[in-house]
Amino acid sequence: MRVKHLLLVFLPVVGLAYWVTHESNKTRQSIKQVKSLETQLRDDSQRLEFLSVEWEYLNRPDRLEALVERYFDQLRLVEAHVTRYGEVESIPFYDGEEVIYDQESGLLMAVPLSPTDTK
Repeated sequence: MRVKHLLLVFLPVVGLAYWVTHESNKTRQSIKQVKSLETQLRDDSQRLEFLSVEWEYLNRPDRLEALVERYFDQLRLVEAHVTRYGEVESIPFYDGEEVIYDQESGLLMAVPLSPTDTK
């Protein structure tokens, strides 16, 4: 009888000890993984900041103008200007559409005519 009571107490204690150890190991692994991800995030943030600064440096207007002048013979790049493009009327649209200028976005849109407009 005494052995039964001892087993009834001892087995749950051993089971709980195993469960606590298992959970502790899982927690340690999770903490390691979080630290690794934080390190990776910090490294990626630094890399992104570096690339952003490099992008700004490489896209300076004076540098781009110098490159256009230097490689004009090969690239034939010219400054974009409104007068270099055709007229809106020369763009072929489908029948049943009208062109509307959206002042907020500055875009021209081809909008289908409503059935009452086509009659």
